[in-house]
Amino acid sequence: MRRSRCRPSPGRITTRSFRICLVWAAESPTGRPSSRTTAMDKPQIVDTLKRLIAEDLDLNVRYEQIPDGASFLEDGLALDSISMAEFINHLERRFPIRILDEDLESDTFRSLDSVASLVLMRLPARTAEAAQ
Repeated sequence: MRRSRCRPSPGRITTRSFRICLVWAAESPTGRPSSRTTAMDKPQIVDTLKRLIAEDLDLNVRYEQIPDGASFLEDGLALDSISMAEFINHLERRFPIRILDEDLESDTFRSLDSVASLVLMRLPARTAEAAQ
C-alpha cells in the first residue's frame, strides 16, 4: 500500500507540504496528470457538466431532465448565486482549468453549451494542439 505524501505530522503543516498535497491530489495515482479530461470533446464535456449539476449540486434535478443546451436561468435549473459558485468550484476541481473574473462578467455562464465551449478552449491538451 502506497503511503500518502499528504499526511504531515500533526501540527506541522507547512506551506510547502500543503502545496505538495494540492498538486498530488490533482494527479492520477501514477503521478501523471489525469488524461480523462484532456482528450474530451464538446459532447463529453456537456455530459460531464450535466452529471456534475445532477449529482453534486443540491438542485433536485435528475441528469435525464437536463437538456444539452440548458440555460442556467431557465429549463428548470434556475441556479442562484450560491449554486453558481458551487458549480464553478466543482467545475474547477473536475477540469484542470481556472475560471477568470472576465468569464463571470461575460455571457460564458448563460448555458451548458457556452460553459462547455470555455472548458474545451481551456483544456491543456487543446492549448498544446493549438500551439503546434
